[in-house]
Amino acid sequence: YYITNNLSMTNIQLCEPTELYNILNETDLKGLPCVSDRTYLLLLDVREYSAYEESHIVTARHSIRDSAGGDFQIPADAEVETKHHCVVYDSCTASLSDKESDVYCCAKMLSELTCKKPIMILSGGYEKFSALYPLLKSFQIIFSPRELESLELLPLEVVPGTVYMGTASQANDAELMKRLAVKCLVNASPEHPVSVAEGVEFKEVA
Repeated sequence: YYITNNLSMTNIQLCEPTELYNILNETDLKGLPCVSDRTYLLLLDVREYSAYEESHIVTARHSIRDSAGGDFQIPADAEVETKHHCVVYDSCTASLSDKESDVYCCAKMLSELTCKKPIMILSGGYEKFSALYPLLKSFQIIFSPRELESLELLPLEVVPGTVYMGTASQANDAELMKRLAVKCLVNASPEHPVSVAEGVEFKEVA
């Protein structure tokens, strides 16, 4: 084996908003939100605390530098090496070109704590994500295990903003279908009947 300090070898990647959306809305085999599993996701917001406090992506934790140019304060219970997904975001970073930016420096610090998974930087940051997915904005800073288990999940995106894959209960939620501007429902599980809201086309796959 060999060891290198070449920055090009740093395990940092861009994460598209759709990818994070699906990560946040994934369920486990029991139907519980995957985010309720403490080993599933570490989501860090490196914006100013006032911006984070005003609103942030649901379940995100805040991280700041110890001092100007210093290390980032990673939550004590972060357990980076155990996480399946690690995502960092700022306001609007859309590339990996600025190696001195706060979001890149935080991602690099996380990458030095684990080699199991890539550290992802959210493309477009909070501004783009919140514009695309306003339903995933949050003001809550701390979630109890019970609250994480009862989070309202959204259908997974197959084609961003156009095609979703969800559950029967989601399809039966008229208000959710309205908020997602769903125009057509396709039921692939006839044993689970769906109540179709007015104005929504319905098709069934036998």
